[in-house]
Amino acid sequence: MTTANTKTVDRAALRAEWAAMRADFLALADALSDAQWRQPSGSTDWTNGELLTHFVIALGLLPGQLAAARSGKPFGSMLGGILHPFSYWLTRFTALAQRRAALKTRFERDYAAGLRLIDGVRDDEWSQGAPFFGGEVWDVETVCRRPVVHWQEHGTQVRQGAGLRP
Repeated sequence: MTTANTKTVDRAALRAEWAAMRADFLALADALSDAQWRQPSGSTDWTNGELLTHFVIALGLLPGQLAAARSGKPFGSMLGGILHPFSYWLTRFTALAQRRAALKTRFERDYAAGLRLIDGVRDDEWSQGAPFFGGEVWDVETVCRRPVVHWQEHGTQVRQGAGLRP
């Protein structure tokens, strides 16, 4: 599924949003004490550490999401509603084995890969899109901005759960 209109995206502004996301993620990951890492997050069933793990796992999905948006093929529409329970337990198990330093390393790897993907988007691709998670259509721009929005949501929840300033 693609749209006929063409978008213009300010790549420098998009990269700046990603840079702010990176700085905030790393600062928050470093600011949490071990006790805060294990505390429940502000409004989820995960701990703060699990919520950070969830965010990094989601960031790693960007290559597949971008490919789906470019091709018009749906993304994340698993049958029977198993996507969310699967994601929940995958995050829990991954977080058990994931140490803070390793999570930050994984974040940095996926962050750098994301920037390379953004740099590779052609000007005529920003409007291409597909249905995501069984619902609304995300175009390529939405897919590339989604990690920033996702981080804003979950960074706030972690801060609330840890008793830190928003």
